[in-house]
Amino acid sequence: MKYFIFSVLIICVACKTDSTTDNKDKVVPAASSQKAAPQSSDNIEKSTLTNNSWIVEIVLDNGQISANNNWIESIVEFKENGSYSWKGEGFSNLGKYNLDLNKNIVLLESDNPDLNSEWSIKHNKAMMVWIGTPKFGHHAMQLKLVKKSSNLEK
Repeated sequence: MKYFIFSVLIICVACKTDSTTDNKDKVVPAASSQKAAPQSSDNIEKSTLTNNSWIVEIVLDNGQISANNNWIESIVEFKENGSYSWKGEGFSNLGKYNLDLNKNIVLLESDNPDLNSEWSIKHNKAMMVWIGTPKFGHHAMQLKLVKKSSNLEK
């Protein structure tokens, strides 16, 4: 019983707030003097994916740039109907995608279930960074995708 009372006393003392002073003199700089963060990683819109083809420019695997990865220079295309194609040298991946607009996560459900993947997306107008999620074991991978220019037809 002594230990119970002692434990309750310790918890009460630990939970007591000691701060009684107000921060009345806190100086907050004017909003106009603060630099705005660059527009990126807002909620992605489906049209961001579907209005362009995307080229995988860089592949990071376990923090190392992967120079010989088949995904480099591959092209990812998203269609309005929910289908996608991901084609590169020596591979082709077709299937359906599901875009979670609130979490900026795209789930790629391939026609070949071994190629399923899920990616968290950071983006701005000209590029995206895909960060692999643990769902399909791509958590150590990151991809940088850039918009495909119309004059770079492959």
